[in-house]
Amino acid sequence: METIRCAKIGIFGGAFDPPHKSHVEMARAVMRERGYEKLVFLPSNKPPHKQLTTSNYHRLNMLKLTLSSEFEICEIELENNQVNYAVDYLPKLKEIYGEDIELIIGGDSIVDFHKWKDPAKILQLSKLLVVARNNKTTCASAAIAKLESHRNLGITLAKYKPKQMSSSDIRNKLRLGYDVTEWLGGKIITYIKDNNLYNEYYIYRSKLQRELSVERYNHSMSVALFALSNMSGLNLDYDKVMIAAMLHDCGKERKETEELIEYNKVHFAEIMSSYEENRAVEHAFTGMAIAAIDYKVTDMDIIKAIAYHTTGRAKMSELEKLIYVADKIETTRDYLNIEKLRAIYSTDKQAGFLALLRTGYQHLLDIKVEVHSLNESAYKYYLEDDKYGL
Repeated sequence: METIRCAKIGIFGGAFDPPHKSHVEMARAVMRERGYEKLVFLPSNKPPHKQLTTSNYHRLNMLKLTLSSEFEICEIELENNQVNYAVDYLPKLKEIYGEDIELIIGGDSIVDFHKWKDPAKILQLSKLLVVARNNKTTCASAAIAKLESHRNLGITLAKYKPKQMSSSDIRNKLRLGYDVTEWLGGKIITYIKDNNLYNEYYIYRSKLQRELSVERYNHSMSVALFALSNMSGLNLDYDKVMIAAMLHDCGKERKETEELIEYNKVHFAEIMSSYEENRAVEHAFTGMAIAAIDYKVTDMDIIKAIAYHTTGRAKMSELEKLIYVADKIETTRDYLNIEKLRAIYSTDKQAGFLALLRTGYQHLLDIKVEVHSLNESAYKYYLEDDKYGL
């Protein structure tokens, strides 16, 4: 790779929650590409755009375990307990490392750069290197072009394209018990286990693992992983998405009993007003009772997402739609046209939801089984009147 002598010091900020192999690969690649004399990792304290789940102490320790001596770690953001903005700490970085610094940011960050605190001043203080994944390159290039339309602001799009993995993906996989050795070194994995990090939902996992078949448990974890990976832009609570997805099939392998039905009638009368005896969907009604009794779930948004994940209904919430979709097209599912349905959803969530609703309803008609009234109401509300023009 050709070395370009421009900025001498690269500043790579981030939460590093946790730091992973892709961080190191990217740092080495841009260090060669840009000809940096030094590349500095800058762990954030309280970034304004995200909620950190791990303490500064653990994130810093993991970063030290991940990085070799070829890189430097700067702790200036961790020295206070405030929300930190780039425009505020850049002058201090220039005092430490000199005038010739370049701030390394991601493709998503440059698209939203106009929302940062005082972006014009940031561009006066530092050059920017934008590192965008392949699927984000076009958007990043357009954002850079727009920013530089009137003058050269010193923004460069890196040639290097990082792998399709993020710390949030790794956190999700750790919480769901997936193997992450492809992305995390052995020292980090040991540190995470020893300090019980990213294990907030173990009580749900362990109980489900005891009560469900291997196939059903794996499906449930895959539904959770899909839902968490696709909740961006839906303004949903992480905890609700995680718990609803993990527990959506908790009643699948438990027989419906009079006691469970009576519990639902007492506690979930509104939902039970649409109850019908239908073996294909009874696990959804059983599941909401089990979630409340065995897993102590009290949140009605989660209960409803479990209740309607098979049939859908009219006027579904965004959480209900997400769990409905995740149940149908998570990665272990395999049926005719599923790749087409996944492709539609990945491009347009609303169109993907409607396509799945239509496909599911037609399938019930094709196999000539009893169609639940909730399926009927969902189809009529979303599709029969073609109110979305699809």
